[in-house]
Amino acid sequence: MNPNDLKNPNTQTARGFTLVELLVTITIIITLAALIFVGMKRMRSSADKVVATRNISQLHVANAGYAADHNGRYMPVYGFDDKGSFGGNWFTNQAFISYLNGDGVVIKSSKGENTVPLSLLDPAAVRAKRAGFDTFEGSFGYNFEGMDGPGRGWAIPGSQQSFFVHEIASPERSAAFITCTDWIAHYKGRFLWKDSKAVEGRSNDGKMAFRHGGKALVVYYDGHVGDITTADLKKIDNSGTQKGIANIFWNADGK
Repeated sequence: MNPNDLKNPNTQTARGFTLVELLVTITIIITLAALIFVGMKRMRSSADKVVATRNISQLHVANAGYAADHNGRYMPVYGFDDKGSFGGNWFTNQAFISYLNGDGVVIKSSKGENTVPLSLLDPAAVRAKRAGFDTFEGSFGYNFEGMDGPGRGWAIPGSQQSFFVHEIASPERSAAFITCTDWIAHYKGRFLWKDSKAVEGRSNDGKMAFRHGGKALVVYYDGHVGDITTADLKKIDNSGTQKGIANIFWNADGK
């Protein structure tokens, strides 16, 4: 007897995938991978914004602490020594840094040694190009508009470019720190951010950074953090009693 005759006639012969089935399977895998990638990217972007919001808020908390111990004067964006020479940027001010990250932490300019903890920066900026962006210069800018105006003692020995607390007319509307690609926030840099891939990774160019979902983060002098678009800035330019650079958003001691 032929052994094949003993096989169960109801048993189906095993076969491999057809080309169509294989293509369908590959398509499903690629689609799922794409969805996972998009989801992870959104989660990372959201996490970046949360961390950047916390850090820019901490800058204002430290600034308020500085003012409380310095006769009501906020940290200067920069100052001048007893000979009238430039005295350094705001983030090299060791008194301010002690409020931000505790005593004993030395933070210097990016032109020299730099010990800025990455946890204090904007993770979106650091990730784009860590070299040169592991400093405050690549993450946040201090709004200096109005600080160097008449009566502010430009280059006068011992002078400081800063505001007193009582000079802030509307703290809920005046910007203190803004996400930037420079250490100071310029009015003239508010529309220079066009393509994040084109500008991210470059510092010292005075651009506001709209790196969080097309929005820049702003911490105001009253301590609240908001996000802002270029469209919002255009409205600010034409709102209030003062227009453009004279607006209360830029000039904290304005009207």
